[in-house]
Amino acid sequence: MAFSISFKSLPFCLDYRQVVYVENEYNHEINRYIQQNYVEICRIFEREGLEFIYIPRIADEVCAKNILDYNAPYAKSVCDKSVATSSMMLNYMLNPENRMKLAPSVVYNVLPFSDKASDNGILIYNGRFLSPDYLEDYVPDIPFSVCFDRMASDISSEISETNKGNDELYDEGCIRFSLPNYPPNTFEFVDQSFDEESMVLMMKVKEMINQLRLRGIKQYVLNSLVREERRLSQLVVTNEHRLFLPDYDNVEIVMQPLQKAVYLLFLNHPEGILFKCLPDYREELANLYMMIIRRKGSVRADKSLDAVTNPLNNSINEKCARIREAFLAKFDDDLAVHYYITGQRGCPKKIQLPSELVVREYL
Repeated sequence: MAFSISFKSLPFCLDYRQVVYVENEYNHEINRYIQQNYVEICRIFEREGLEFIYIPRIADEVCAKNILDYNAPYAKSVCDKSVATSSMMLNYMLNPENRMKLAPSVVYNVLPFSDKASDNGILIYNGRFLSPDYLEDYVPDIPFSVCFDRMASDISSEISETNKGNDELYDEGCIRFSLPNYPPNTFEFVDQSFDEESMVLMMKVKEMINQLRLRGIKQYVLNSLVREERRLSQLVVTNEHRLFLPDYDNVEIVMQPLQKAVYLLFLNHPEGILFKCLPDYREELANLYMMIIRRKGSVRADKSLDAVTNPLNNSINEKCARIREAFLAKFDDDLAVHYYITGQRGCPKKIQLPSELVVREYL
């Protein structure tokens, strides 16, 4: 049985084609079946182009050390994972008086852009009962395995029918599904004149974020489990010009020497640097580079320094992209954006990290 359900001030948006299991009261039989057959259920939905979300399993996933370190490097501990239940989402129902009537169900998003909340913060999603009422539409006492299979097929058909005749919208939805809930202009690099190498690197960064980032309901579950508030770490530059973040488990940010020299140059100028003014900073950059490599320059080094301080050369874009990649390899962009070089085209490029968080051990 299909229905619609409205939410008020929901702290996340369901991605296109995500299907979330929800229940008002714990159903032992259904939960035991999902837990024992979770992988197979996910495969059933994947075959229909859907993603099955079971919040207790999401809690296990986001608390895995590598995921936790990437998305919440400031976190020292998490609270009891038992707070992550399939009823969490129902706390935001627009009409809570209907909550007791809600049988175990799945809730999902059928339109690529239907996750845009209205001005009053209301989101409307579709749903289907996973209960005797739903099962009787087919055969009484039907096994759960068949029920999930038919439900996935029904939802996929509903999405296809809803989006019929709007191929452009559907295609863009698939792109959103690949890059869920990402802030606008996230992948806009420091300038718009990319050569082929920089474009390849940009796609690499996108893929990295695709694989590691948590968004939407997963981010919500993570935030519910982490005890500490999100915070920025100090950035320590050692005497050897190594970069460490002591408040993020002392993780080291590794860069090639010229990339690091560029980074330290911008770190020395919190007011920002216009790319067209880079030639004025060549000497300072050269001094930083020689300090890092600890040897005299060479013809090859001079050419590299000339290229990176030439505003008509794409070298500075490539260096900034590599710096960005170095931070994104370690933790979430919501935090990383404060550490790498960024800025709008035609404006000074800068590092957003507050100066009081920068600790220099070298003189």
